Amino acid sequence: KPKEVAPPMPSMPKQLARVVELLKKLEKIGRPRRRKTLSQFIAGVFNKKIDKPGIQLVIEQLMAEKLITITSDVIGYEF
Repeated sequence: KPKEVAPPMPSMPKQLARVVELLKKLEKIGRPRRRKTLSQFIAGVFNKKIDKPGIQLVIEQLMAEKLITITSDVIGYEF
């Protein structure tokens, strides 16, 4: 019986675009407010098939693109 192989994760730009798209759909009050809840949100977007370093990379890219700011573990959204 051939071993099942997990489908490859979408490339990082696609991951980032998907996360931003879903965050924009949420009302401001419903968006994750802390880094931990944002990490859980990102994991949920990818059905928990993304590892912690991958989640961290998405968060870092959101900050690099100036889409979010994190101050004292509190997230501010710039969109």
